[in-house]
Amino acid sequence: MAPEADEALHAIALLIAQDEKYVDREWDAMSLVAIVTDTSVDMTGFSYVAGEKPKPGTPRNGDIMDQLVQFRQLKRRDGNAPWKAVLIQIVKAEMRIGITFEYDDAQRWKVTPDNLVRMREKLRPFFAK
Repeated sequence: MAPEADEALHAIALLIAQDEKYVDREWDAMSLVAIVTDTSVDMTGFSYVAGEKPKPGTPRNGDIMDQLVQFRQLKRRDGNAPWKAVLIQIVKAEMRIGITFEYDDAQRWKVTPDNLVRMREKLRPFFAK
C-alpha cells in the first residue's frame, strides 16, 4: 500500500478502536464492513470476545465514514473504478489490522436478517480464532 494510504488506514483503525461504542465494551477483535460510494457509507460490524457470541455494532464517530470515503479515493486501483466495499478487521491486543477490498460485488459481506448468524461467523477475523 502507498504510504499515504497506509497512514490513512491506520488513522481509521485508531478512530474505530477508540470510538465511544467500543471504549467500555469488552472486545478482543472486530470486523467492520463498509459499502462505500463517493457520497455515502453503509457500515455493519461485530465485536468478538473469545468463547462468546459476537455483538453487533458500528462506530458512532461520523468522521470514520468521511475518512473511508477519502481512503477509497486514495486506493483507486490503476486508474480504474475504486473498490465498492471494504472489510476491516482489528485484533485489539496487537492492534493488528487486516483489510480486504471488494472491487466487483458491493454486497459480498452485506449482513441481512436472513444471513446474520452465518455472516457474523464468516466475518470473524481469521487471525483471532
